[in-house]
Amino acid sequence: MPDYGLTRDFIAVTPSGIVAIRSGSKTDPTTAISASIPQVLAITCSSNFNNRLTKLTTLNAFGVITLTSGSRNSNDNRIILRYIDSSSRGIIETIDDAGLGNDGESVTKDLSFQGTGINDTIVDIPINSNDDSFLVAYRTVEALNNVSSFNSSFRATIVDEGSSLSSLTASIGNMTIGSGFKIRNSASLGINSLTDGGEGKFTITSLNSGALASPDFSGTQVQVGGMMIGSSFKVGGSPDTFNFNIITSGSGKMNQRFYPGKLFLASASLVQRMDPDDKKSFEFLVPSQSVGGDDDLVPLYISSSRRIGFATKDPLTDVDIRADEFQIQRKTERRGLKINTEGNIESFDKNAATAATGSEFILKYSRGISITKEFVNTIFGQSFGNDTDAQNFFNALKPDIQQSGLEKGERAGFISPPQVGDTLGQIRWVAESGSIGDFDERVAGETATIKAVVSDGASDGISADLIFSVADKTGTSQQKLLLDAGNLHQLTGSLNVFGNITTAGFIQPRPTENTQTRIDFSNSGVDIDFYSNTTEVLKLSNTGIIFNDNSNDVDLRIEGNGDANLFVTNAGTDKVGIGTNAPGEKLEVVGNISASGTITALSSNIVTIDGGSF
Repeated sequence: MPDYGLTRDFIAVTPSGIVAIRSGSKTDPTTAISASIPQVLAITCSSNFNNRLTKLTTLNAFGVITLTSGSRNSNDNRIILRYIDSSSRGIIETIDDAGLGNDGESVTKDLSFQGTGINDTIVDIPINSNDDSFLVAYRTVEALNNVSSFNSSFRATIVDEGSSLSSLTASIGNMTIGSGFKIRNSASLGINSLTDGGEGKFTITSLNSGALASPDFSGTQVQVGGMMIGSSFKVGGSPDTFNFNIITSGSGKMNQRFYPGKLFLASASLVQRMDPDDKKSFEFLVPSQSVGGDDDLVPLYISSSRRIGFATKDPLTDVDIRADEFQIQRKTERRGLKINTEGNIESFDKNAATAATGSEFILKYSRGISITKEFVNTIFGQSFGNDTDAQNFFNALKPDIQQSGLEKGERAGFISPPQVGDTLGQIRWVAESGSIGDFDERVAGETATIKAVVSDGASDGISADLIFSVADKTGTSQQKLLLDAGNLHQLTGSLNVFGNITTAGFIQPRPTENTQTRIDFSNSGVDIDFYSNTTEVLKLSNTGIIFNDNSNDVDLRIEGNGDANLFVTNAGTDKVGIGTNAPGEKLEVVGNISASGTITALSSNIVTIDGGSF
């Protein structure tokens, strides 16, 4: 058996599913079936020499062609070819033994074929005495081609014997007068025997391969009572004057095409089928032979649990995609989202036209649409008078219709604006501990968040704060850093700086406290001014350190290890005390004074020391 291969790409419905197999794939040659062959019959007619086919003393000559065989309970479908005298049409006048009919007149007798079945179609073929075999064949073909039941499955075609005089009505004299003088082939008349005159031939070709026609021309034998004088003397029981041979024997089932053999499933590029292990699930399968490796590839799987898997037959979620690298991008631009080979998400933009913005990750927020009568009446063309009826109508809609209506409402401007305190979006880090049972991820697993929260909102716009939160071991995440839309940022906890701190303004307390107490770096970066409740108390400059530069009533007190008033300046009295916070003189010292040098007093006043004076 030859090793057949597909000559074209092939899609077939098989017990294994719908298979797509590329051209060149091999089939199983042991299951190949050859194409059925149509039947072709060649029939050779007799001439009507001396009325041998139309004797008016008995039945006219006939032939039977069985088109289809009937079952046990039905008759065969047959064509009855009835050759009758063209003048009498097979009807002759007879008389009874008294020479008269019942009414004293002659009677008629029909010599046509009798006793037909209910599925017989009788075809009258009128011919003349001494019509040659070619003309008998021509009239037969002419009659057959006018029978619809015959032409539905068969065609009859004359075989030209060379003279091409098929338009002749008779062959007596073997000539016709018209546009020219034409001579019939005299061999077609047949005057010597029943087998000569065999130039009249026609073919019956089946239009359906495998269809068979079974002819029986025993009815063309020379009838009893007829005789022929020639090379022999024959009475009755003569051979058929028509004969046939099978040019091509029809074979196979009706219209059976060539079948190259069963397809090997492994040759398929794609198979669509029910899961052989789970008859309720459906899969698209690429055999391993087509993709390499030992395992079949299942690009798409629809499970009986209503889950969809890509490259997996065991989807663990509603949609489960298994891929080492996964990418979604625009049709004509290198912009999109990618999950790389490490399992990380990448947003990419490799388009020169958007180089100014680059790749973006957008958390889009909306409070959604409130189902009100205005929304339902506008979008769905209703006329509800209250919100409750509108909501009941909306809730009864199918989910797809609801989603379509909401999308239209968004475009029509029915979206509710964000409110103060709404979280516009956030990034959350959740650590899985392996705990069994239900738990709130935001409490038990959340370790850090970054979120945007609406801080102010109105018709003219919305502002938001960006909040960074982290959690300790036992609690949920807490705010540590707030980037305020109003530039009043907040940091909770200590700050360790291993580098420079640069500022062009103040360092001051929280907004809830005294904002006038500050360290001021704003004087061109030359001075550092320390303010307490709007009062400058200390200035550090490149020329020195100045305390109370603005002559305010601000005292200076320096404590010692054992003396709380080791050094005191009283700005209100312009006096300095050592060992006292209430000096009575410009300088008052409580305690001993020691000097290793001269003490000079520029005054005429007498100074008393230890009860003495000088």
